[in-house]
Amino acid sequence: MKRTSAGHQAIPRWAYLLFIVLAAFVIYRIVQHRAEVAKASQPPIRPVLVAKVVSRDVPLYLDEIGTCAAYETVQVQAQVTGQIIGRHFQDGADVKQGDLLFTIDPRPFQAALDQAKAQAALDEVTLKRQADLRARNVISPQDLDTAQANSRKSE
Repeated sequence: MKRTSAGHQAIPRWAYLLFIVLAAFVIYRIVQHRAEVAKASQPPIRPVLVAKVVSRDVPLYLDEIGTCAAYETVQVQAQVTGQIIGRHFQDGADVKQGDLLFTIDPRPFQAALDQAKAQAALDEVTLKRQADLRARNVISPQDLDTAQANSRKSE
């Protein structure tokens, strides 16, 4: 029997053979597993349906997303400003010249008219008073002229 040193022991041949067999088995299992994963990732086979071809008219439906725009549009602008209290037409309706479209709140305009009438009455009274005072030579001619101008302004 040969003696070997304690630091170096010889590896038997059967160990090399066992290592090669185990490595081959591991490589075989890795390749087999990759083949299974590739096969599983493919979609399943679908059955195909077959039908007889028939020639006939078929209705055509189009479902589309879009917007609708008017053929003609008109910009409507009021001649006076105010709050709208009534609308006298329908969207898309034909309107003719002279048709009533909107009703604007008349109260601010009525108040302005009443104020102007009151101012005109006051100017008339002031003119009469100034004419009376001027006839007695109590006021200057300029005061009478101012009263006459105010009176004409409200006519």
